[in-house]
Amino acid sequence: MAGWDATKEQLTAHAPVYLRRVPKSGSWRLPDTGNDPGAVEHCTACFKDNQGISVWRIETDADTARVVAGMNDRRDPMHNEQVVLCLTEADLDSAGARIRRSPGLAGCGYAKDRHFDIEYDPERVRALIRVLHAREARTVKLNKNSMKDAISEAAGSGCRVHAEAPSCPCPPAS
Repeated sequence: MAGWDATKEQLTAHAPVYLRRVPKSGSWRLPDTGNDPGAVEHCTACFKDNQGISVWRIETDADTARVVAGMNDRRDPMHNEQVVLCLTEADLDSAGARIRRSPGLAGCGYAKDRHFDIEYDPERVRALIRVLHAREARTVKLNKNSMKDAISEAAGSGCRVHAEAPSCPCPPAS
């Protein structure tokens, strides 16, 4: 669990944060120098979603495993790796991003309760990317072992999102 503990620490370092799953590690990159418009355009792929940009809020270590497991509950296998960006409330405020609670598609009640959508607006997305570039935000890779540990920790907290129980009856977090 040492690897998972270090990953959890990365995710909660600036809590509360919103986790945004990105398509793959290469879809996010920092600019080579200063304000690099090419890097901004390259990173817009991380925020493509005309319905709303799905994010999950985590506030504590206890939230982290349950939310991470819930983010993957419809994948097969559930322990597939994920790559995420951590967005702070200050990031969203600085970019003028509008965020609203939304149930999303997670099968877990706890994860659903922690799901939000950022309103899709191309200019605000570019502003958010510039804010993230300014603070040199990096992705966090949740490898298969970290995912297995997160799912195991979530199960230990009473969550039943795992391969044997693909439909989780967890109550909402609040």
